[in-house]
Amino acid sequence: MTKIIAIFLILASASAMANPLKRYDSSQYTCSQLQDILQQDGEINIVHTIGYGTYYADANKCYTFPYRAEPFNAYEPSRDRSSCFLGYGCHFYSGQ
Repeated sequence: MTKIIAIFLILASASAMANPLKRYDSSQYTCSQLQDILQQDGEINIVHTIGYGTYYADANKCYTFPYRAEPFNAYEPSRDRSSCFLGYGCHFYSGQ
């Protein structure tokens, strides 16, 4: 049984390395390029100076998490705009 679990963990980590999370610096793309990525992938990860944000094309994605989350309109600066709509972020609540 231990060997089966070890094999599963190795395969899972190899799969994760083959599909790394792509992050985009919004200042390097036009607003329409970022919106195209969002529509194609269903989500987009934007790099910030202090971390990154994940935004979703569908606000309902926020309700699929196992803990309480509310959607908010997400805007980021792009190469050609100071404020580009990039779908919805999820504000997570602690407690009940």
